[in-house]
Amino acid sequence: MTLESTLRAAILLGVLLAASPALTQNSNGIAHKVQIDTELQGLTGKELKVIHTTYAPEAKNPRHYHTDYVIFDVTGGTGMVQEDGKPPVTLKAGDSLLIPPGTIHSHWNPSTTEPWAFTEIVIKDKWQRSTVPMQPLGSSTGKGSP
Repeated sequence: MTLESTLRAAILLGVLLAASPALTQNSNGIAHKVQIDTELQGLTGKELKVIHTTYAPEAKNPRHYHTDYVIFDVTGGTGMVQEDGKPPVTLKAGDSLLIPPGTIHSHWNPSTTEPWAFTEIVIKDKWQRSTVPMQPLGSSTGKGSP
């Protein structure tokens, strides 16, 4: 099974299993709707999360990294993802991106009028924090690495 077909199957499973997903929105204009949050049978200590995320126009998620693999599948709009030390990458509806653990990055919606939406698929260690915020580049705190 290819990564794309696995991704599509996980998204379809999320849609089918989502009875009444909770919607949360933070002050940065980023909304999350958890579609699946379950332990993975046969994989002790692992859980699957499928989250539909929407960025309001000009919303930004500052520098951070994940403790696990995260797959982004863009479902609408256009967004930008930038790993530290690399140029930004544009993601449009139909694009997917795999972010390996420990990859320091940020992502944002460059549009002033349209939302950016994507589904996040995460398989992680249960009880492990998935997202770790980082200090802005040039910060004098010395806390700029994982």
